[in-house]
Amino acid sequence: MKEYKLLYQIKALEQLVARLFIYSDMSDSLFHITPTQMQIIKYILKHPKENTHQKDLENILSLRRTTVSGVLKTMEKNNLIE
Repeated sequence: MKEYKLLYQIKALEQLVARLFIYSDMSDSLFHITPTQMQIIKYILKHPKENTHQKDLENILSLRRTTVSGVLKTMEKNNLIE
């Protein structure tokens, strides 16, 4: 149980650091990339020869279908993905 709590805390810290980095260095950009969007882009870049499906992202990121769907729609709108 302690290991799970530690992993959760590490994940939360990673998200805080990413937000700090994004919003302090990119405040003048046309759009802001969220930590979840960064994780999706990272996954796509690490698997260039694979077709990435929404279901894959749901499982990898441990997010619900509606959440991933919304993130992907926003990324398409901002021309981050096609």
